[in-house]
Amino acid sequence: MCLHPSTDIIANAQALFAKNQSEANLVKLLHAISIMLQEGANVLIPIAEGKNVPEGQILLQTQTTDSGLEYVTAFSSKEEYAKGPACSTLERPLVNYFEAILQMQGIAGIIFNPTSDSPFNVQAKMIKELLEDAKKNAQKNAVSIWRGDITTLDCDAIVNAANSTLLGGGGVDGAIHRAAGSELLHECADLHGCTTGAAKITFGYSLPASYVIHTVGPIYNADGDIAAQRLELANCYQSSLDLAYKHHLHSIAFPAISTGAYGYPVEEAARIALLTCTAWLNAHPDYGMNIILTCFNSAVLNAY
Repeated sequence: MCLHPSTDIIANAQALFAKNQSEANLVKLLHAISIMLQEGANVLIPIAEGKNVPEGQILLQTQTTDSGLEYVTAFSSKEEYAKGPACSTLERPLVNYFEAILQMQGIAGIIFNPTSDSPFNVQAKMIKELLEDAKKNAQKNAVSIWRGDITTLDCDAIVNAANSTLLGGGGVDGAIHRAAGSELLHECADLHGCTTGAAKITFGYSLPASYVIHTVGPIYNADGDIAAQRLELANCYQSSLDLAYKHHLHSIAFPAISTGAYGYPVEEAARIALLTCTAWLNAHPDYGMNIILTCFNSAVLNAY
């Protein structure tokens, strides 16, 4: 059965780590928690109810592990909460909850999504390190140009210049599918294609990047509607960035969409890419998106 990304990046990373408890997947899971801290995102905190709870007080639900350690718990989204039995919850920023946990006597840490198939516990020492990391590494908007193989980049997402079937092809599309492994094709088969200018998201599987955002660029026709083709190409960048934002991703690498077999003039494509990306960043000045425009050859690099 294929996994499919939700907008809950902690739950996504938990599922991948449960499937393959590699060091790389553990790093991605901790990175997802760090992103939620940096964004000030909320979690749902289960609280105890009943006659044994003094009036006017709030008691947190805790779980004791087989080793005898006591943990507080949290759901990373309403979707994760809905997987278990109903209980009372508080909604609070994760960063504030982490700070409170460090002040609690006898609490070893936190268990994320305790009713899921893959609950994940974070020790108090790691909570402190994650808080320090989030404060130190606040994201900033940036655009950079890099020459090399996009499949080697360790970022939140790389963009695939796909065809409308999303079932692989030549050029960067084929390279991404080969590097990601067969699981990527299996997930793409469930997406039922993609229209020109739109974007869809999958996991990155064996890629260093956590996600792949697939977008379909226009096929260039010098005798066709040039204005419409420009808009479709711009929409590829816009749709991909919007999807990354929706999924709390803060670093994204683009190939030079449509400049290969689809024949879009490289200089014009580079201009559209830069204009669209900078306009998106200007519209989201405080988000912290690192955009990497990748160049596979010197012609694209020179155009940028």
